[in-house]
Amino acid sequence: MKHPATLSDIIRSTVVPLIIGLAAGVTGALTAESYLSATAPAEAPLLFARPLSAVTAPLPETGIAERLDGLNVALYPKKDGRAGEPVERIVLPNEAVGWAAVITSDGWLMTHQSVAAGGVLAGIRGKLVEPSRTVVDDRTGTVFLKVDAGSLTVGGFEATESLRPGTPLYARDGSGQFIRSSFSGASPPERKNRADALQSSDRFARVFRFGRLAGARAYGGAVVTAGGNLVGILAPDPKSDGSQAAFVPMHLLRPVLPDVFRSQPLRRAALGVRYFDLESVASAGDPLEYPRGARLAGSRKDGIPGVAAGSAAAASAGLAEGDVILRIGDAELSGGRDLAELIGEYRSGDKIKLEVLRGGERKPFDVALH
Repeated sequence: MKHPATLSDIIRSTVVPLIIGLAAGVTGALTAESYLSATAPAEAPLLFARPLSAVTAPLPETGIAERLDGLNVALYPKKDGRAGEPVERIVLPNEAVGWAAVITSDGWLMTHQSVAAGGVLAGIRGKLVEPSRTVVDDRTGTVFLKVDAGSLTVGGFEATESLRPGTPLYARDGSGQFIRSSFSGASPPERKNRADALQSSDRFARVFRFGRLAGARAYGGAVVTAGGNLVGILAPDPKSDGSQAAFVPMHLLRPVLPDVFRSQPLRRAALGVRYFDLESVASAGDPLEYPRGARLAGSRKDGIPGVAAGSAAAASAGLAEGDVILRIGDAELSGGRDLAELIGEYRSGDKIKLEVLRGGERKPFDVALH
């Protein structure tokens, strides 16, 4: 004899599974969204990259080496071969001029301008492939290339600011050998005194130190963390005689990726001020009344004002010479976080909040970047 279904039976058999199913669906959607670019381009490349803040568990060095092999594509001089020809019949492995790092599975690559200056062909699955599109980012010296390829290996992006001094980083050198280094921070222009420290907010530091000889044929290659996440591409260190390598950080490249994918002009943000990085000046032995932040100041000798007329800082915020910018959003200008570097993480049109020291008083300002 069957018993009539009770209310608890109905809940267990219908409502509970429904709730579990909805929860699973929401979880899956959120997980997928976290792996997609925050601003999905119209072209919608297959970009499965973790958010910049993501940090993954360390891989064994064999796993890191395999990740580098998947992320790196060898580049060869365009004059030495033709698209479609087998790589091994045309060029030798040591004839590669550098690497390109894979950023989307459908064929977007990035390399350094020192590698791609004369035109290059990419070695994809044993064949030479000519890029169909090339986008140059003059602000970082990075060149983005689009090749006809599919199902390429992609990794997560990791923000450089999540790294600490001594954090291990990995790359391939010019001969393809596995190299290990330690993160040691930014490589800004050398500053000897206050006058030498004056700089523009629209010209951020281009590279971070990698710290080990890589050789010219290593430039453009992926730099990854112990978790296998991409933090940048190898580049020449402007302060080195060639014995040291550097890298362009990923957090300065990601803001323009939507423009790259859409083949639009790169929308780099501009604030329009000149300033002293007070931390750098203080470290050079110039005593200051305030130890950190960006003090807005121009050059009387060159006739350049601290706040450019018509700039975002002047037009939308009302900043003035002598102001000290202490914070952008949640980021303080301290510990190597320079004003120009932070502005470089935004795009034109973004709205930001500044905390400014004026006359000994902290004041908030809202700015719409150019």
